[in-house]
Amino acid sequence: MARHALLAAVVLCAAVTCSSAAAAVPSEQLLPHTTKGFLSLPDTADLTAKFDTTQLGQLVNDPVMQPFVEDLKRQLKSKLGQTGTRLSITLDDLNGIAGGEVAIAVIQPDGDKKLHAIAAIVDITGHEDKATELLAKIQKNQLANGAKQSALKVGEVTITVFTLPKKKDQTESQQAFYFIHQNQLVATDHKSVAEEIVGRFAGQAEGTLAAVKAFGGVMQHCVTQAGDLKPHVRWFVDPFGYVQVTRAASGGRKKRGTDMLKVLANQGFTAVQGVGGYITFATGQHEILHRTFVYAPADGSDHKYRLAARVLDFPNKDNLAPLPWVPRDVAAHLAFNGKIKEGFEYIGTLVDEFAGDKGVFEDVLLSLKTDPNGPKIDMRNELVAFAGERIMLLSDHRMPITPKCERIAVAIEVTDMKAVQKAINKIMESDPNATKLEYKGHTIWEIINDDQSLDDVDVLMVDDGFTAVKTAAKDEDEKETKPIIPNAAVTIVHGHLLVATHLDFIRDLLNQPVGEHTLADAVDYKLVHAALTKLGAGTDAAHYFVRTDEAYRPTYELLKQGQMPQAETLVGKALNSLLAPDEEGAVREQEIDGSKLPDYQAVRRYLGPAGMYV
Repeated sequence: MARHALLAAVVLCAAVTCSSAAAAVPSEQLLPHTTKGFLSLPDTADLTAKFDTTQLGQLVNDPVMQPFVEDLKRQLKSKLGQTGTRLSITLDDLNGIAGGEVAIAVIQPDGDKKLHAIAAIVDITGHEDKATELLAKIQKNQLANGAKQSALKVGEVTITVFTLPKKKDQTESQQAFYFIHQNQLVATDHKSVAEEIVGRFAGQAEGTLAAVKAFGGVMQHCVTQAGDLKPHVRWFVDPFGYVQVTRAASGGRKKRGTDMLKVLANQGFTAVQGVGGYITFATGQHEILHRTFVYAPADGSDHKYRLAARVLDFPNKDNLAPLPWVPRDVAAHLAFNGKIKEGFEYIGTLVDEFAGDKGVFEDVLLSLKTDPNGPKIDMRNELVAFAGERIMLLSDHRMPITPKCERIAVAIEVTDMKAVQKAINKIMESDPNATKLEYKGHTIWEIINDDQSLDDVDVLMVDDGFTAVKTAAKDEDEKETKPIIPNAAVTIVHGHLLVATHLDFIRDLLNQPVGEHTLADAVDYKLVHAALTKLGAGTDAAHYFVRTDEAYRPTYELLKQGQMPQAETLVGKALNSLLAPDEEGAVREQEIDGSKLPDYQAVRRYLGPAGMYV
């Protein structure tokens, strides 16, 4: 938590800094090659000026947001105090000391998975007096907390060291290291990191972040694509290394069950060595322009990658425009290409390793085919064989906003609708929680796995004009069983297998007249598409369009209501996965109190359409 708090402090202080940038040693030439997470703000003054001109900047500065902004600052300050961040740096401390680049790094000292460190490097050119005052304040706070002060001499540089009292659950005392050298303030919580950074000031350039191939590859690609356009933010993450460091910082892996990080590493996904990019605000044509590059060179196997990592194959095609049956009022539209049939075969080793035994994947397929109580379906030849390569995801939400209001539909291209419908029928007929419906000549299967009774569903079906072909009463034991598969509705339409989280989303898509009132004809979609085309979009692997004023509303309202831990939205599920307590079945506490957020109507006018291509 201390690391995330410091990261927030550095970023937010940059948003209120008004100094001009000056030449200094770039942070990547000072940081070690064991850096696993990196964030750099090259010119905080320009970032602030440009960000304030964007819609998001205007939103943050709108008077209606100030009660929440001030309360959020209070909450962050409180969390900083609770965690007792060993660097003893707060938002107010950092405000005003940056004269150029502000960088923060998450580091794995010596490449040891059990070690973790954080380092902040701030160009203080023109603000040396304020930086000296900050160090004096840090000294006062650390000593007040019972720390012992000492000095560490490395060459000509004197590093101030504070050793905090050891707590009951700690095997060794925490330390914090500070020094100012060549107009740069450095703060870190690891001795060897501090010593290495001092050495690099003296010209010891080996073993730096700048020399890491993945980092260099990402940054060079971004430089080439950006041309003369300078970034306001640079970032880089080594995905596997970053997870290792964050685990170490929280005391090691605690959650029970299979270690997915280990499984993914064994399955070849370490081919993804780095992800990073450039963010630029107010370019003159875009509010925000983000370029991201994934560094994943071929690993020398017969295929580009090995084992399950071979699924990382997304062909570039010109088939990603919204289809003529996609309604214009969806909140988000994602279309991408993937080799589904090949990927189905590649995930076998992933399933086996996750299950802890070889052959599990094939055993499951055989059971589905031969078990007299199962669907008796040959998944490989009766279903997967008819998969195309185009996949689409649509989302919107229903009013009022509740934890279950977000509607999501996934459409997978198929080459034989009749064959796929037959396969889906076989699967659903063996599921006691599935109900077969007929609507406008289409067969829809609905699966209800929560506490909603089928009697309730029957009423819904009658009201919506559905005909229930099959229902099955649930006994009390079934109602108490925790579902493995969430609620879903499935149908075959327009050459696609369509799976939705809500039955009424299927209904709305079936009611959509083909070629009328489509997303492709919407003005905002055309504007975003034109902007992406100018940037280079054309024959691609993925296209994404989102109306942020619609897509963000469920998250905003649920945050305001204090219901994010119960949210079944994509954002809610992601947060729950990352922040859930170790105790099985425990519900996490909401990290941020959103009760002081203004009415959403005052906010949505600042949120415009956005898009992405890959």
